[in-house]
Amino acid sequence: MSGGRYESRISRPSARKFRSIQDRARPGIPRAEVGGAEAITDRVGRNRRAGNVIPFARSPINAEGTMSDKVDGKTASPYGYPFWDWMAKEDPDYVRARGPLSAVSVGEGKELSIKHREMVIIGILAYRGREDGVVTHMRRAIQHGATKRELLEAIESAAVPGGGPTLSTGVQALMQLDHEGVFKK
Repeated sequence: MSGGRYESRISRPSARKFRSIQDRARPGIPRAEVGGAEAITDRVGRNRRAGNVIPFARSPINAEGTMSDKVDGKTASPYGYPFWDWMAKEDPDYVRARGPLSAVSVGEGKELSIKHREMVIIGILAYRGREDGVVTHMRRAIQHGATKRELLEAIESAAVPGGGPTLSTGVQALMQLDHEGVFKK
């Protein structure tokens, strides 16, 4: 009985695969090379595991709060995500076609304001562990009237189905904005 209970759990094939992925995701090896759903944004954004921080380029959100494309002389993303500008150069037709759907998704709705739509997005991003995205969408929610307390309550609500990691990601993003002085007293 050399390894005991812990070792037998780790020896399962799925646990070995998980451990090998985690072992490869160490400083100097971007998560994008390891794989995963967030590979594109990790290369452009923030690789937490490696500790590398490459800030997202931020550009102002256009007045309508909708997506446009670089071909029309505007940024391809209302959030300033640089991969959308790259997409606009590579496939402007796709970005143009996706624009109306994005406008319906993140623009002013019939019943939900942009502020409330952003809070839904914030909860999902916090659940996914995307602190950089949470910060970006919190900024937009604030531009549309969200208070620090409203954002905190949105994160607290997301923490019920999402668990502690969701709460942690959301609160850390909120703390970052608070530390930056975004919430004037």
